Amino acid sequence: MVFFHHFNPCKNSTGTIGLFLERVCEQWHVGVTIFFVLSGLLISLRYFDSIELTRNWAGRYMRNRLARIYPLYFLLSAVTIFFAATCPDLGLMPEWQTFSNPERGMLTFLNLSFLRGFFSSFKFSGISQGWSLTVEESFYLIAPFLLIGIKYRKQLIWLYAPALIMAGLLLTKIFAPLNLFGFFGSDTFLFNYTFFGRSTEFIIGIALGLLVKKELLANHHADGFKWTLAGVTWIAGSILVLVFLDSPNDFDNGLINPLSIAINNALLPVGIAMLFYGLIFERTLIQKMLESRLMDALGKSSYAFYLVHLGIFSLLLDKYLTESIVVKFVFLNGLAFLLYKLVEHPMHKKLAWR
Repeated sequence: MVFFHHFNPCKNSTGTIGLFLERVCEQWHVGVTIFFVLSGLLISLRYFDSIELTRNWAGRYMRNRLARIYPLYFLLSAVTIFFAATCPDLGLMPEWQTFSNPERGMLTFLNLSFLRGFFSSFKFSGISQGWSLTVEESFYLIAPFLLIGIKYRKQLIWLYAPALIMAGLLLTKIFAPLNLFGFFGSDTFLFNYTFFGRSTEFIIGIALGLLVKKELLANHHADGFKWTLAGVTWIAGSILVLVFLDSPNDFDNGLINPLSIAINNALLPVGIAMLFYGLIFERTLIQKMLESRLMDALGKSSYAFYLVHLGIFSLLLDKYLTESIVVKFVFLNGLAFLLYKLVEHPMHKKLAWR
């Protein structure tokens, strides 16, 4: 979904149906929302019963999280920065050419440390789609405290999202007037690109994880496909509402309409949770397809695909081979699978705490 959001196959279509499909693909940024809900689900399933606020546990937890994400991100970020510095004609990080050396050093540090996602001026620098990893790593840091709170009192889960949003609004109120390269630069930036603004997606995922754990303990097995169908319908309906509300040319600024933000950040995740619940407990054709060997392989390499689908490799394909979206999709999936096999998985095994 994110790939076809960035490389819209219906771009510049004519006719009512073509224009409608173009607008639909523009809203497929919701793939990121699906990912955030999934993250909340998986972290709660994996760690709720074993969590400890001790130095050893925290060290293992963060080491495992970084081992999964950082090695490949570091490698591809370094490649991107190298090409931005040596091949300006490719158009990677155009700000690099106007920055002084100290500013370039700061930009490199922000990219390699995941911190660039807190700055609206730098959020699309380096591996542009990697802004979401700042959100993801923020969740990883805060998740243990959220889970410990729920262990103490389950009702706290309903206060988490409002409290985190209020904290984000306070940070924006403090830092936006200072113009620190867009550090918490606006409310729109807060709700599109920071963990505080998008915390509802993770919290709904955590709530789903607690429900799934309860159902699994009860050996629950659902019949039919009502939750899967309800989830798909809810997601499709949310996308249609976003199509109606949003301008098709607002990618650089994210969702601007407050109602669109509310739908993407709070209403849509409910449908995503329904779909995941159905995929876990209901035997459907979608479930069988997603558990096939091909989809399993694509799933394992999906993080690598996310990192390479937009950036240096895509630009090199455009420049030296083809601009075909189909060829690009197939080639970059193949590259992602190789990166998973040769870099991501071996490094994860080597660095993760056993």
